[in-house]
Amino acid sequence: MSPIDLSRLTYANIFPPTLLIRKLVDDSTRDHYKALCDRLHTIGNKAGTGSNGFKLRKQEIMAVQPNIAGIIRVMESSKYIRPLLALWNETPSHTLNFPVPFVGELVAHIDKLALQSRRGRLGRLALFELCNLFFRFYDDLNCIKEISDCLNTHLRRYQPNEKIMGLDNVREHIHELISTSGHKVLAKTALDTGQHLPEVADHYNIPLQNSRFYEKALLTHYLARLNQLAPNEDAQILHEIVAPGVYNIKLDHRFRFGHKIITTLMDKLIDAGREPSPLWRDVILHIAGDPRIPPNSPSYSQWWAAIDSKYPQTMRGWLAKADLELFLRIMADYAKNQGNAALQRMYPERERFLRGLFKKGLIKETRLFLGRNVLRFINNPGSPGQSPAYVQIKDGGETAIFYLNLGEAHLIEGSYNCAMRMMDRIPQRSCLNGFPKAVYNRALRTGLEEQYCGEFGDDSRYYEVRHYQGWQSRAVGHLKKMGVQIYLSDVI
Repeated sequence: MSPIDLSRLTYANIFPPTLLIRKLVDDSTRDHYKALCDRLHTIGNKAGTGSNGFKLRKQEIMAVQPNIAGIIRVMESSKYIRPLLALWNETPSHTLNFPVPFVGELVAHIDKLALQSRRGRLGRLALFELCNLFFRFYDDLNCIKEISDCLNTHLRRYQPNEKIMGLDNVREHIHELISTSGHKVLAKTALDTGQHLPEVADHYNIPLQNSRFYEKALLTHYLARLNQLAPNEDAQILHEIVAPGVYNIKLDHRFRFGHKIITTLMDKLIDAGREPSPLWRDVILHIAGDPRIPPNSPSYSQWWAAIDSKYPQTMRGWLAKADLELFLRIMADYAKNQGNAALQRMYPERERFLRGLFKKGLIKETRLFLGRNVLRFINNPGSPGQSPAYVQIKDGGETAIFYLNLGEAHLIEGSYNCAMRMMDRIPQRSCLNGFPKAVYNRALRTGLEEQYCGEFGDDSRYYEVRHYQGWQSRAVGHLKKMGVQIYLSDVI
């Protein structure tokens, strides 16, 4: 009895489950059946690779690499095809450090040797291994065009009734899928049919893991859906793209998919003259983090520093308004809990003043300084889903202090009954001009004035405005002296 060539069949077809079995078995049995098929598949892939001849041919190739001409001279017959493919397949998917150069000349030589072989085509195992390389590395390879041409040539040399190790469904659409634009075809098929992309890929036996081809299809699929979004639209895709396995997909040697997500969402909002909804804001922050952190921090360097400076600048402005809403809630809560009639009376005026500055478009960026007891507001319902960047006040208790950069002037407001501080510039060593993790209350009060006078010589442009009758007029007057274009009617 002649030996059975397992490579002629897909392994699920060797002992296919009957219709009756399909009705009787449960999910765990089906999973076990699939696992057995996968195991048999692995055994088939290794067929012949343990022989001395196979190992010797691998050694002969390695002995002359990276000399391409030398490798071609060594590979004198089709028996060298699978040893070369095995060497390429030994390379982990996250690296392109192949033990033997993966170049078009060697792919062309494989094609030539196969055509000159007795059967005039690549064997099933070689076809499967080359397809595996195609899907794993795809556009990371400079010779992807040569690989797709080779696969197209040899897959067509099999008759429709011949099994090709799970590549039968691919063969039906070989010209479209096995090409340099095959990922687009896969993505479009999913979009046009309304199927999930993994289901479509699985139908064609295209691997989902360690597959650059599938990553590219995923990118195309997500980008098409992203581009269809209206500004601030709540869509399922926004909950999918915040997975690290999605936004960390490589676009090219410099950018990740997360960069494209950030710029696409922000461009939609900027073009529409809109600010982000909490959901859109949180998607961006989840990927890139708060841009109001040190430029040399890992998060900023990876995401914000890699894209145009208009994006972190715009995001700072949007986050400043989120900071304002959080600060106002803290200030209102403080006034209410203190039971202080003067504080409660002041709150509407202070709120209108701050909102007026924002409405006028004067705020460049902000920073929150929060006492330990007010951190509860950050994760409360109604607060931003992603925690804002803030500096903790070690001895702050219920205190919240809001710093606003107006460009020509700098303003500090507190949640308690204290003076509003204004200055034309901030001391180099002050806590406002860096990114401290925590400060003491004094650094934002008397310590700040002392630093200002010590660095700039006097306090002629350092102002304190107490919230007595007519304080808004005095504050506007000081801002005008510092070059801020503002009127009293803007803030009352």
